[in-house]
Amino acid sequence: MSLSESASSPKAQIAQVIPVLPAADVAAAAAFYIEKLGFTLRFHWGGSTVTYAGIYRDGHEIHLSHCDNPEIANQTMLRFSLSQGMVDLLFAEFRGRGVPAGAPEVKPWGTREFAIRDPSGVCITFGEAA
Repeated sequence: MSLSESASSPKAQIAQVIPVLPAADVAAAAAFYIEKLGFTLRFHWGGSTVTYAGIYRDGHEIHLSHCDNPEIANQTMLRFSLSQGMVDLLFAEFRGRGVPAGAPEVKPWGTREFAIRDPSGVCITFGEAA
């Protein structure tokens, strides 16, 4: 808020943030998120070669966009913050679906979390307050 605005001035509100993740093969990435991580397909574009897709789980949406540069994906991170007590449940769910992940551990910054990589190399962490 600028100094000239009053506290009662109406302001626009952001309703949702949707991360867009790079994917070398959007169809394969979407299949991973759906089959292994429990997401649902919302939409996809691109005809026989899918170039963009939207998926969601628990009210949270992610978009996947075609990207041929693996370095971009390898340097991309996504974090999911979980309610207390959920990290072990989610870890067990993913392990049951064959998702490779190290066991949850307490980090120096005060969270208990585990990480995975999607087929394109994006690092995804799932954590809760320790």
